[in-house]
Amino acid sequence: MKKNALICLIYLSFVVNLQAQLSINYTAKLGMHLSTVKGMETNHFTSEYGYHAGISMEYLKNSPVGVRFEALYESKAFKNNAITNIYYKDIYYYNDVKQNFIKIPILFTYNFPKLSFDLGPHFDFLIQSRQKENMVEVFKDGSGKVDEFVYYNQHHFSKLSLGFDLGVNYFMPHGITMSARYSQSFTNIGVEYPWKKYSLFQLSLGYTINRKPENIRKGKESLQNESEKGEELKYEFFRSNGINRIYIREEGLGNKITMDYSRLLVNFEVLDVLVFGSTGFVEQNYNQVIIKDVVYPVSVKMQFTLRQRTNNNETNCVVEFAVYQEGSWMVILSNN
Repeated sequence: MKKNALICLIYLSFVVNLQAQLSINYTAKLGMHLSTVKGMETNHFTSEYGYHAGISMEYLKNSPVGVRFEALYESKAFKNNAITNIYYKDIYYYNDVKQNFIKIPILFTYNFPKLSFDLGPHFDFLIQSRQKENMVEVFKDGSGKVDEFVYYNQHHFSKLSLGFDLGVNYFMPHGITMSARYSQSFTNIGVEYPWKKYSLFQLSLGYTINRKPENIRKGKESLQNESEKGEELKYEFFRSNGINRIYIREEGLGNKITMDYSRLLVNFEVLDVLVFGSTGFVEQNYNQVIIKDVVYPVSVKMQFTLRQRTNNNETNCVVEFAVYQEGSWMVILSNN
């Protein structure tokens, strides 16, 4: 137990020291999973639900490819039963195993603005186990007996396991993260369970901080990109639903972004305008929304409803972009 705790402390110290030098985002996660035993003759094994919780740290800078380190507390469990028929009695055997692990995945990631995919190995350190056995003997004359045994931290379970993880993460606004992952162990559960290995399917809910759009540039041209080839990227559009045209220009020195939707008012009413910026303060100014005191780089999301003046049809609109260089920027929305 002390050895496992020391390993975890060394691991956490290593990744914390990296933060001083590298661009790292963090995720705290909590979830449920279904653990299943796979291998030879597993038809008498029952899948069981468990839980996991922990932290994730991902290095990601100027590339969609990153590396994620995780430290998770994870529970696993299984049940199995068997029936043995002897000429003078029947033996019914029931086994209930519950185990807790410290899991250390080391994953390679591929990122998009709202999605990322994980693949890589993991190490499981067994920290606690409980095994409950029931054996019921029923004799042919109708009599019988029940034997029950409970074991803790048996030596015959594998203390260290190796496997791989494959998963997908979806990043929602305000740092909320949803994850799904498949995990398969390569190591046998223990000497009493040869050729039998754990597999998991898990769902997690988390909170991510410090994940920046500028660290996942994909190298392709963004919408309305005015930068010539070979110049440093100044801004990038990720989404523009419901809007036909977007113009952006730099108007000089400063630290603000102005979003002007006055051109939309010719044919539409603009309703329920909401603007979110990763930095700065949002102000409404007639037909404009201004983000002041911006610290660059900044990511911006604007959502609103367009109602046609002729027939009252409504369209939900979303615009997402990032600006990477300092300045006073004007963003003009138009459907002409």
